[in-house]
Amino acid sequence: MRYYLSVNRTIRGKLPKDATPARWARFNDAFTNVELSAAQIAAEIQAGHAIAAVHDGRRKRDNWRMAQHIGIDLDDGALSWDEVTALPLVDHHAAIVHMTASSTPAHPRMRVLFLLDEPCDDPDTYTFIVGCFLRAFATADPHCSDPSRLFFGAPGCALLLQPTNVVTSEDLANIVTAWPPPDVPDDDPPPPRSIGFRPPGHAAARPHSRGDGAIIPPAHLSPARRAAHAAALLARVHHAPDGAKWATLRDIAITFGGYVAGGYYPETEARQMLRAAIETRRATVGSMPAAYKTIDDGLAYGKLSPLHYLDDGRPDAIPPRAPSTYYTPHGAAVGSRDAFVRALIDARVQELETAISAAGEGDDLAPLIAEYDHLMRAH
Repeated sequence: MRYYLSVNRTIRGKLPKDATPARWARFNDAFTNVELSAAQIAAEIQAGHAIAAVHDGRRKRDNWRMAQHIGIDLDDGALSWDEVTALPLVDHHAAIVHMTASSTPAHPRMRVLFLLDEPCDDPDTYTFIVGCFLRAFATADPHCSDPSRLFFGAPGCALLLQPTNVVTSEDLANIVTAWPPPDVPDDDPPPPRSIGFRPPGHAAARPHSRGDGAIIPPAHLSPARRAAHAAALLARVHHAPDGAKWATLRDIAITFGGYVAGGYYPETEARQMLRAAIETRRATVGSMPAAYKTIDDGLAYGKLSPLHYLDDGRPDAIPPRAPSTYYTPHGAAVGSRDAFVRALIDARVQELETAISAAGEGDDLAPLIAEYDHLMRAH
């Protein structure tokens, strides 16, 4: 298998610390886009040549095109070579591990290089994915998430080559689930984790098109089917129990991201609907900015794997309406986003009123009353 990246063969090792801006400019202009095997990439590194993502012209963010590798720099010396190479994440999925040009016997510095089975062509998505890898290595250099980051070669370095290791989309799903963004609502912490993957039975369930039949082009999808399915997805966020809101919001955002990539929703519309759904739970969400970031991160990851509606022969459950029509979790049609939010809030208020009136003596009603009061004051 071959991978897209760029290589700079004008120097061996690192540029000197006192390199002038003009020297850096010449260096950044000298990257060549190539397609290499894992063994060839390893040879470039040991020859001292720098690697980076594919760019159109000079290596900089504005010229970034795509990346098919993820580099993780371990510069703090907290782990030995044997400890790093024995980590399940490295042993099973890293293609290359090598000592860097800055490594010394007293202070070993290593780089772990993962190769993706498909290139990523969105810099924000790439940053999101690398962030998950960085959290798997608690002390890794956070600058590795820069899409345009270069990795200097290390002439004659110690290097481990595992050419059959490649990170698949299923592996990425596991990584995103195992090491999600850290700034999640306080009441919905991610599960404990350690370096390595979860057992296969706990692998992240990537959404996918279900049923048998031909793909329905976005322009031919019934507005009723689209709206009804969106309402069903959003209802899961609205009704998620405390302690599961973050995971539910993440999963539904990933699903919407897949349909955004498939062309069925504008990303702005998907984001607005997801925000509206979690807004109905504001009183019990630890941090709304963190919830919004979970939505954005989920959409970004979901866009990696487009989803499609299939023509499975089933009739639409709701008569066709204008694309601007929203459907509440109970199937009622409303004509605007504000009315949609209002309907979700009304449904939640009714649930709270029922729960409060049915509570027994000694039940802790404080959280329910606080949420009820907030919704009544805010809306």
